[in-house]
Amino acid sequence: MSTAVLVCGKICAGKTIYAKSLALQCNAVLLSCDEITLLFGQHLGERHDEIVEKTQKYLLEKAAELLAKSVNIILDWGFWTQVERNEATAFFTARGFECELHYVKVSDAVWCENLRRRNAAFTGADDDFYYIDEKTAANFGKIFEPPIDYDVLYERD
Repeated sequence: MSTAVLVCGKICAGKTIYAKSLALQCNAVLLSCDEITLLFGQHLGERHDEIVEKTQKYLLEKAAELLAKSVNIILDWGFWTQVERNEATAFFTARGFECELHYVKVSDAVWCENLRRRNAAFTGADDDFYYIDEKTAANFGKIFEPPIDYDVLYERD
């Protein structure tokens, strides 16, 4: 039976690096909101949340389609809140698919260093990631709810 893997962790924790590695190990298809939303440019402004929500709905349906064809999938979205994790898990289990939560946990020191490196590499041209200023990082940090229950813990310290 194919499996849906939800990759959870703070922004800039190393989720995408982990997800790409896992995709190779598990012969899975990686589905990322970032890959799609970046097609719209770096700054979606007021439409950011709307576009991300539509992208997630599309990718959930695409994931279910792949799972039905016995293809493992990995969702690299962050799943920052318990509500998001519950909704995604319910979506897959209601359709009879296996679902795992993988938590990429990072120390505050490593997280700050990751943010520093990410922003130092940002050119603003054709970068495939967003620049994260201190205010945005703090806001994202407030939103993130570390999971209590997870299937796999990957610690980056």
